[in-house]
Amino acid sequence: MNIVATIIGKIGEISGVLIGKHLGYLIYYERNTAALKDRLEKLHDRRVGIEQSITAAELKQEVTSPEVKSWLTNVEQITKDLENDKTNMKCLNGWCPNLKARYSSSRNAKKKTQAIRELLEESRNHGEVYNVAPPPETGSSSSSEDFMHFESRTSIINKVLIALRDDKTNIIAICGMGGIGKTEMAKEIATRAKADNLFDKVVIAVVSQSPDLKSIPLEIAENIGLKLDQETLTGRANALYSSLLKCRNILVILDDIWEPLNLKAVGIPYGDQHKSCKILITSRSEETCNMMKTQKIFSIELLSEGETWNLFREMVGNCIETPTLHPIAKNVAKECGGLPVAIVTIGRALENKSEEEWIAALEQLRKSIPKNIRNVHKKVYSSIRLSFNFLESDEARSCFLLCCLFPEDHNIPIEDLVRYGVGQELFDQMNSIAEARLRVHAMVRNLRRSNLLLDGKNKEHVKMHDVVRDVAISIASNEHGFMVRCDKKMEEWPQNERCELYAAISLLSEELKRHPDGLECPKLKLLQISLSFEKYGQRAQTFPANLFRGMKKLKILSFHCMSSLSLPSSIRVLQNLRMLRLEYCGLEDVSVIEALLKLQMLSFRGSHIKELPREIQNLSWLKLLDLSECRRLERIPPGVLSSLSRLEELYMEQCSFKCWESPEGNGKGVNASSAELFSSQHLMALDICIPIRLLPKDLYLGNSLMKFRINASEILAFSFDEEFESKMHWKSRYLFENTLALDCNASDIAESQSIRLMLQKVEVLCLIEINDLKNILYELGFQSFPRMKFLEVSRCFQMRYIIDVTLDRTPPLLESLVLSRMDNLVKICHSQVAVGSFGSLRYLNLHKCSSLKNAFTLSIARGLLQLQRLMIYSCSIMEEIFSEEENDMKALLKTIQFPQLYQVHLNSLPRLIAFCKGTDPVSEVLESSHVMAQQPSLNQEVEGQDISHKLLSSISIFWAPNLQELHMSYCDSLEVVFDLEGLEVEENRQGFIALSQLRNLKLHGLQRLRRVWKNIPQGFQGFQNLRFIYLVSCNRVLYLFSPSIAKLLVGLESVDINSCNKIENILEVGEEDAEEIIVFPKLSSFKLLYLQTLKSFCPPGSEIQSTTKPKKINVGLDSRLQDTGTTASVKDAPDYLDRFLDCVLRRKKLKGSSSLGGIETEFQGQILHPQVNKEKEPNVNDTDIQTELWSLIPSNLIKSLQNLQLLEAVKCNSLEAIFELVGLNLEKSSAFIACNNLKELHSWALPKLKHIWKVNGPQEITGFPELRLLVVGECHSLKYLFSPSIAKLLVKLEKIEVKDCNEMEAILAKARENEKSEVTFPKVHTLSLVLLPKLECFCVEANAFE
Repeated sequence: MNIVATIIGKIGEISGVLIGKHLGYLIYYERNTAALKDRLEKLHDRRVGIEQSITAAELKQEVTSPEVKSWLTNVEQITKDLENDKTNMKCLNGWCPNLKARYSSSRNAKKKTQAIRELLEESRNHGEVYNVAPPPETGSSSSSEDFMHFESRTSIINKVLIALRDDKTNIIAICGMGGIGKTEMAKEIATRAKADNLFDKVVIAVVSQSPDLKSIPLEIAENIGLKLDQETLTGRANALYSSLLKCRNILVILDDIWEPLNLKAVGIPYGDQHKSCKILITSRSEETCNMMKTQKIFSIELLSEGETWNLFREMVGNCIETPTLHPIAKNVAKECGGLPVAIVTIGRALENKSEEEWIAALEQLRKSIPKNIRNVHKKVYSSIRLSFNFLESDEARSCFLLCCLFPEDHNIPIEDLVRYGVGQELFDQMNSIAEARLRVHAMVRNLRRSNLLLDGKNKEHVKMHDVVRDVAISIASNEHGFMVRCDKKMEEWPQNERCELYAAISLLSEELKRHPDGLECPKLKLLQISLSFEKYGQRAQTFPANLFRGMKKLKILSFHCMSSLSLPSSIRVLQNLRMLRLEYCGLEDVSVIEALLKLQMLSFRGSHIKELPREIQNLSWLKLLDLSECRRLERIPPGVLSSLSRLEELYMEQCSFKCWESPEGNGKGVNASSAELFSSQHLMALDICIPIRLLPKDLYLGNSLMKFRINASEILAFSFDEEFESKMHWKSRYLFENTLALDCNASDIAESQSIRLMLQKVEVLCLIEINDLKNILYELGFQSFPRMKFLEVSRCFQMRYIIDVTLDRTPPLLESLVLSRMDNLVKICHSQVAVGSFGSLRYLNLHKCSSLKNAFTLSIARGLLQLQRLMIYSCSIMEEIFSEEENDMKALLKTIQFPQLYQVHLNSLPRLIAFCKGTDPVSEVLESSHVMAQQPSLNQEVEGQDISHKLLSSISIFWAPNLQELHMSYCDSLEVVFDLEGLEVEENRQGFIALSQLRNLKLHGLQRLRRVWKNIPQGFQGFQNLRFIYLVSCNRVLYLFSPSIAKLLVGLESVDINSCNKIENILEVGEEDAEEIIVFPKLSSFKLLYLQTLKSFCPPGSEIQSTTKPKKINVGLDSRLQDTGTTASVKDAPDYLDRFLDCVLRRKKLKGSSSLGGIETEFQGQILHPQVNKEKEPNVNDTDIQTELWSLIPSNLIKSLQNLQLLEAVKCNSLEAIFELVGLNLEKSSAFIACNNLKELHSWALPKLKHIWKVNGPQEITGFPELRLLVVGECHSLKYLFSPSIAKLLVKLEKIEVKDCNEMEAILAKARENEKSEVTFPKVHTLSLVLLPKLECFCVEANAFE
């Protein structure tokens, strides 16, 4: 009995557990479904991040690991399972009709939640991904704005573009003297090539007189999105070479080549290595061009007299139109000799000058005795010399000459010009370095305007044209005592007897090893020695003891990139030295600098220094100390900084030193106290990284001109650049705004007088993980931030509002607002605000704000007149961008305008249903009739009502008249992008056009999107400048546009559709559209990838016309054939097979010799002319049975493809034909040639493809004369490639590749009745047939070839 009782008890216990478990599914139904929904949202966000990291990896030519691919596959599967489970979806939406369904749904949710939890756990191994807003695109242009279109130049540009289109031409050169305009022409060709879609990528790299084999690959790699991490030149070249081979169609422009460049050494494939890689070079030497085996050389001549005058008048302006000045100006223009650089520099120099100055300039040009400078025309020298003489001051002329101290095509740091100018005491009445900086930047702007300097890579750099530099060196060396030597192989100082005359020496080399001992340079004021990074660490620099003995007047000493550097004792004699720069050097002993008592500027930037020399405290005149990028600095002795009583500027950006002593330490610690940072009363610039707790309480910021950049956030200091947008404010070296970054407790900020003082002056503020902060302005105790322009708030998890305007005012100057990972942020701005709040806001970025339902209310939106860019990412419950409040009047909706808004990115907003829900007129009607009394969920539709979740309605579509770019991805609730239902186009609104500036539309992963455009009313105008449409992974879209919208897209250039599983046609034509004529005058590119249900571009019966025809259509992926299996080669073939024949046959074996003439009769009979078995004969007459086929290019579209060059059809499962030629009606007198520029045709993985060319009987067709490559693979319904009537057209066909087509019986089909069977392939040199099990012959008739 005890045993029985025990067993029964055990059974009862187990049963109770089981019953409890199953009852739990019913009881905890809501909890389980809510948990599933939450996990699913997190999985979606993680999937987006992983996919973005894969995209970034592919740009860097990195391979995605199998584990990541497997993870994405599992995510895809579980997502599909949940979508397909309708019962589960209903229960998730709150409706569960019975207990059985409730139980099943709850149980399934529990299991799926666990599976998703495991996937999320696994994803932690795949790295962190940060969502970064891409830079704005300006759109393509057919020509650059600065290029002057002269007939002599335009004709050459057109010839170069024609040469670039020639498949037989790979290397092209533009040749001409310095200053003739080669670089500008190359840039214009690049612009035109991009606009014409000649190449997928166009990159430019500067070579220059002394090529840097390190920088050239880096410059090219940067332009194609590739990061080269290899340390050796060979490694970088190989990596670049491999990446360029993967670029399908690329133009590489190499500017300013002096000597032949080894393309392989820098990683550029050319010729047969990569026929789709074209190279354009510019050079002064035609001999150099020939040595590089250029196939075509275009020489640029001088401008004609008329062109010279037009350009000169453009530069000078209207001041020359007076009767007395006009003839003088004509003579001055003639003296320019037709050289653009001379015309521009002289014109700029004489702009708004008096008549007397014009006469003096003309006389100077006529009497000028040009110097003998290699490759510099005498007119160029005279013009640059004149422009130099006309500079406004000696300061400007000195600043200009300082630029020639740097290498050719170098990005010259303007800060170097500032410090060199201060060191040489060039500026009168300068009270501070900051004042000198302002003056130098003003001079640089004028020099740029005079065309003596060019723009550099950013606002802190400038460049000098190589011709201008040659003239500047000539002037500086002959008149100002400069010696400039840039020679990578130079091992010792140049031997020169004029040392006593030199005022400035600049030596740049890779191999400099020996230095003179006791060189006498009594006039030398500037000495600059710079070695390259390439061999850093391989050479120790040892200076002779007496190196500086004869340089007692030296004021500027600059050493760059020297390892194991020790300063010689003779440096003590340099008592006039004002500036010492030891940058990126490996420093040993520099204690000797204590003797440089007049030193004003000292820089250790980027150098290997562990301890700041204590001897610096003796430099009582020091005004600037630069410790930026000193990543090994561990100690700053106490008292050193405080002793520098005249210090004006201290820079410690990216410096590793963090060991500041507490301000209360009284100087007794090992390191300097943070109080020393602010000890100087003259401090004007401070750039440091320091914990907030170490900031002194009595911070002195009394100088109104002082600027600071203080990073008190360790999170920011050690984060990736992409994580925080405020990082961009740390990239500027010396031109920064007042910037402050904090991560701490809110109480720390409120209690710090120093922080409170800085917040009153801050312009860029970054707040990271501020604990216990719920409202910025109120809790920090400030009424406003009077100067703040940029605000980034990140990871402040307890913050509910950014601004509580019931208590505070909004920052009046705020231009950029970035909010990231703010989980509990409910509103940006709480309660009502005055109209005009945020009136200066230009940029708004919201990222992972999971409690934010909208960005702003309409009352605030009305004041966003300056808003330019709107970026919102991963805000999981955001339903609309702007929300309507109860007291908002409907009439005001039509008055809202964002006149400056040009870029909108919306990413991963699963609940977004509108830009503003209150602007939907349909919703208003339904609401008023109480149809919407019960609000449906986001995943439900209301029966009987056509309600769509639309981004832009008939009202909000007019809010952003200058919008240029709209990108949307993973907004899973949106059904329509533009829905204009309710819009009435009245007569008085005929001139109003919607989104007339929109250029770029990108829609990705919009799972519920059904239409892009909907309800377009008759007479509507808009979208006429839309150029690019990208539609990716939108699986409910059936077609892209209707004729009512297509006819508006007169500016459309490119359409890219990828992985849209239900799309059947690109253009859908209804009965009401039967008479519409669609015109795409600028259409140039189609890319149609992975469209499983695509049937045709447009249904039969629609009329499509195009004046400027499409140039490129890509359908599918860029697939390449990989030959496998056994092959047999046939050499010395007749005309139609010039090189070799590769056949892989599974039913017939080849016999005989490798020569076609020696092939045995059996081969000839069975392969070329077999005994035809009529039952198995590939019969083209099956087309006579009129069954409808789905053709990619129907007959009514053929005429729109005159410039089509490449057509790829890949994995479009419904396609049955590529070209539908049946019904192509051509009059006998017509000169029309179908697809007369098509060069490559690829058909891959088209399982239903029956015809490449669908013809009907002996139809007279002319076309396809340029087709050269035909590739077909995995088309298992295809029995032949072409009929004789098509084959005879392919007179330039060079290569045929067919692989893995199970039903292929012949390449050339049997001729129909009345169809000529004679076929000639005069250009074919390659025939590759692989894995064709049913192939019996090439053709079925003995007389098929002439």
